[in-house]
Amino acid sequence: MMGPEDLREQLSATAELAGTPNIDISGVAARVRRRRTARFTVQGGAVLALAAAGTFGVLQWNGGPSRAVDAAGSGAVSVSPSAGTSGAPAPGPYVCGQSLDLSGAASTRDGLTLEFGSIRRTSDQAGPEIAVSLRSDTRRTVVSTPSASIEVLYLKDGVIRGGGPMLNPPGDLSPQGVDMAGRPVDLEPGRPDVQQLGERDALCPSSSWSEVWSDPAGYEVVVVLQQPVEVPAAQPAPNALPPLVVRAPLPH
Repeated sequence: MMGPEDLREQLSATAELAGTPNIDISGVAARVRRRRTARFTVQGGAVLALAAAGTFGVLQWNGGPSRAVDAAGSGAVSVSPSAGTSGAPAPGPYVCGQSLDLSGAASTRDGLTLEFGSIRRTSDQAGPEIAVSLRSDTRRTVVSTPSASIEVLYLKDGVIRGGGPMLNPPGDLSPQGVDMAGRPVDLEPGRPDVQQLGERDALCPSSSWSEVWSDPAGYEVVVVLQQPVEVPAAQPAPNALPPLVVRAPLPH
C-alpha cells in the first residue's frame, strides 16, 4: 500500500515533469530512482529480492535439458526445459561413470557454511533422506537454491553412481538445466537455514539400492549448492564462484 511519503514523492515527481516543456526527463527519472532506492531495505525490498532471485535462476545452470536416470537403471530419462544461459560456467554436467571434478569447491566461503543436517536410511530399496543446513557468521539475507534443485550425488571410489535432480546416462555430455527461481533466506549466527532434500533415488544403470546398502561404507554422499547471493550486495560479485560442497559417507 502506498504511504504518505510515497504519495508525496510521486506527486512531487509528477509536478516536476509538468513544470516546463524543457524539463530534463532523464534527470528527474534518476532522482526518483535514487529516492526509491533509498527506501528499500532487506526486509521490505520485495522487488529487490525478486530481481536477485531471477538473476540467480539464470546463473544457476547453463543451458540444455535436464536429464535423470530412473532408479531401476533402465536408462530412461526425463527432460525439463533449460533455465537459460549466462556468462557463468555451471557445475557439471553430472554424468554416470565419470569422476566428480569440483575444483575450488569448499564447504565454507565468504562466511557461509554448508553442512549436513542428517542422512537417514529409511529403506533398502530407496535412497537416504537428506537434510542440509546453511549457516552464516553474520546477519544477512541471501538468495539461495530451492531444495528441489539442490544437487545430490552418490559416489563410489570418486565416480558418480547416482544422484539428482541432474544426472546424465553414461557417455551423455549434454548440458543440463533446471527451471528455478531463487529463494530468499534470512540468516544470522546461531540460526541456520535447514533444507529437507528428501530422497534422491536415481541411480546409474546396473546399480540398485539393495546393492548400495549392502556396502554403504563404499559410497559417499555429496551435496552441491551454488554459492548463495547476498542481497543487497555489499559489492559486485564475480561472474562465477565455485559451489559450496559438503561430503559424508552413507550411513550404515
